[in-house]
Amino acid sequence: GLLHEHAVDELILSDTSLTAEQLADLVPIAEEERITLKQIPNLYEVKATNINVGTLAGIPLVEFKKTRLDGWGRIAKRLFDVAVSSLLLLLLSPLLLLVALLIRIDSRGPVIYKNRRVGPYGLFTAYKFRSMYVEYSTGAEYGGKAAEAYEDKLIKEKSAREGPIFKIKDDPRRTRVGRFLERTSLDELPQLLNVFQGTMSLIGPRPHMPKEVAKYE
Repeated sequence: GLLHEHAVDELILSDTSLTAEQLADLVPIAEEERITLKQIPNLYEVKATNINVGTLAGIPLVEFKKTRLDGWGRIAKRLFDVAVSSLLLLLLSPLLLLVALLIRIDSRGPVIYKNRRVGPYGLFTAYKFRSMYVEYSTGAEYGGKAAEAYEDKLIKEKSAREGPIFKIKDDPRRTRVGRFLERTSLDELPQLLNVFQGTMSLIGPRPHMPKEVAKYE
């Protein structure tokens, strides 16, 4: 039929829900027609390509391999984080002091903004240079519920992103120095302290706020 009509020489199965019986019916057809048969694997099959096969008392066992971040890989990554974050904190200390001084001159309030973020083991405190007026900064020790309500209002009116992760365009809460720090990402330099502590990593995902994570599907 279609195989001869279109001179098919390769058949790719994209339906990953086919049963073993349905696949078994296709194999002899492909062999008889001299057609190459390929299938897009499901998630388990992709994972199963990363396995070791062995035996225990003559019984075959399939072991899923660990990632490079298990065992010694995790230790090596932690040593890398500690070494590099320590070196960067030392080398960048003049810049850190200069930014801290500019923030202190520009507006009242603490230099470091402590923000609650979600990590793999729960909530932790992430450090940033304060880029907003203290009364608009969210958190109980800053602007409290009023700042939280104002942020929610800005998210609805000015967020440049769809979905749970928001980015407020031309955020009116930022100070003059804060706008420069946010634009250059210098406000994130104190997160090197998080890396040194082990709550963040130099190479890894950006931690999100609890209110963002709460909206994940």
